[in-house]
Amino acid sequence: METISYTARHVIVPTKRSYEQVIEAIETQVGRVDYPQLEKIIAANAPLEAVADAFCGPSTFMYLAKIDQGRILALSGNKKKCALYILGNPLIGNQMHDVTTAVGLYIPFRLCAYEDPQGNVFVTYDVPSSLVEQYKNEQLTTLARSFDETLKTIALSVTSG
Repeated sequence: METISYTARHVIVPTKRSYEQVIEAIETQVGRVDYPQLEKIIAANAPLEAVADAFCGPSTFMYLAKIDQGRILALSGNKKKCALYILGNPLIGNQMHDVTTAVGLYIPFRLCAYEDPQGNVFVTYDVPSSLVEQYKNEQLTTLARSFDETLKTIALSVTSG
């Protein structure tokens, strides 16, 4: 067993928008994977570009999963609003896996929207390039930087207005 320490950079973007407005904005910019359609693409042995074409939204990202933590945790009796999105782009993700498959622990990346107990809304994420710097591979870090910019653009866009 090996233990590696590294430092990740975490971004928190506050907004005056409502939680519902932020969720709607995220889901407008980020495409959603339709798993039955994905299975058809895989069964047809289509190229990876077909997956990106079918599911990536205007942001060039798609979300593979949305975990509505708030809805689940509200069963405690306290209303909570928190959604975690698992986001990526299969074309860049594939290039990153070509460098090292160990990167699968970090990609696809995560973006979280939440409302705190005071009613303030935030979007937060870990900076992708900071997550992969531990591999000490410039090619991998460069690929991750494209995700840095995309996540930043999404976070600023969905929180503005």
